[in-house]
Amino acid sequence: MCRVLRVVIVAPAERQLELRRALSALDYEIVAAVASADELELAADVAVVLEPDTASVDALRERGLKVATIGGAPGDLVIDPLDVRAFRSRVWELLRPS
Repeated sequence: MCRVLRVVIVAPAERQLELRRALSALDYEIVAAVASADELELAADVAVVLEPDTASVDALRERGLKVATIGGAPGDLVIDPLDVRAFRSRVWELLRPS
């Protein structure tokens, strides 16, 4: 049985719907959209974070999440702010062994 990858979006409330639309795909499930890493209460595999600082990226990694960043501090995967939809095909890079 194949497990579905769970993704959470961390972005200001006014950008969450836009990012949810841009990132939605059948290959993974967006389980939540929160304004900050502190609000994250659900289990997830990947966090997509809009313009994070280094402390936010580190905090998410400490929780065991792979981090994809859009602008701001670099994460495990850096997404070009002008091509957010690239996440759909690149998310699997996060799961490859180092």
